[in-house]
Amino acid sequence: MELNLPPCRAHDHRPRQAQWKERDQQFVVEVEKAALFLRNLSGRPIQVTRASISRQTGKRVWLYSNLDVLPLTAQALANLIETDAEFAVRKVEWAAEQYRQENCCPSRTKLMEQARVGGGLAQHPQVQTALDAALHMLSQFETGL
Repeated sequence: MELNLPPCRAHDHRPRQAQWKERDQQFVVEVEKAALFLRNLSGRPIQVTRASISRQTGKRVWLYSNLDVLPLTAQALANLIETDAEFAVRKVEWAAEQYRQENCCPSRTKLMEQARVGGGLAQHPQVQTALDAALHMLSQFETGL
């Protein structure tokens, strides 16, 4: 029986090394595209988070488990992810645009409701500035100045 056995195959017992640099460069492009897509979606804004980017790219495992070997991707995520205040500002700008299209100047409360900005976040200086700017722009637009 041993005379009829096929010859033994030589095995390369080295572990396969992932091409981390290439993957990192590829993921950076995908992460940037996903963040841009999420920011530019029509309709109510969606916050750009690691979770929303991972859902958009389909790379959840990579973006949560392997960032230690994907330094460019980790840096891109750190730069692209929105803080709650940044997201609130974007929501205020979106709500102001909705009112501008209606040729309407709402109260501060109505603008905050439309933007869904409330609580302590509404007191954030960045959000306060965005609310002030939006209301000023809408009041000028409504009066035709």
